[in-house]
Amino acid sequence: TSFMRDMLVNIPCYDDAGNDYGLAKLNAAYTLGGAELSVKTIESNFGVDIDRYAIVNFKSFKNIIDALGGIDIKLTQDEIDYINWQTYINKQSEERHEITAQPGKVHLNGRQALWYARNRGYEEDEHPEFVVEGDDFDRTSRQRNLMRTLMNDAKEASVTEIVKIVSEIGPMITTNLKKDEITTLVGNSLTYLSYDVNEFSLPTGDC
Repeated sequence: TSFMRDMLVNIPCYDDAGNDYGLAKLNAAYTLGGAELSVKTIESNFGVDIDRYAIVNFKSFKNIIDALGGIDIKLTQDEIDYINWQTYINKQSEERHEITAQPGKVHLNGRQALWYARNRGYEEDEHPEFVVEGDDFDRTSRQRNLMRTLMNDAKEASVTEIVKIVSEIGPMITTNLKKDEITTLVGNSLTYLSYDVNEFSLPTGDC
């Protein structure tokens, strides 16, 4: 489930003067109190229980994808153009069109996959010739698609391979999962990966 970062929610937190922060954007909870306050905010506003969390930043996201050998994901021409544009104008590639593949399934490295996951459309005043339509609903949809793709890829792995993957990417993730819980999750991973997966986002985008 994607919780939109711009949703106005009540943040159950007090400042140094004892004043309730009250209504603020959801992502403010992480700024004010990290993972713990983010969890508390989601639980109190949406009535869900969150037992454990895992955090990745931009650097660890890229490193994880690279450690997995990249990712093959279906892209439109707009999505290819967006990734190429961002890597070029941010001086991450000297090639204006780093990805030369046609729309369809495209192999991405960690840096390219991060731009895919961050894509919510683009319009640059200094470069009006480059416009990609999109919004936060599109971005979170891409993030869920990326997670779904990674999970489907993991279904092809053996438990031994999953143990190796977890050992390699584990240090790149900040989590409150305990070691014995991770061991249990890995041991039962093939069973868990066989479960049906449902997707949802809040708000739904229908309003």
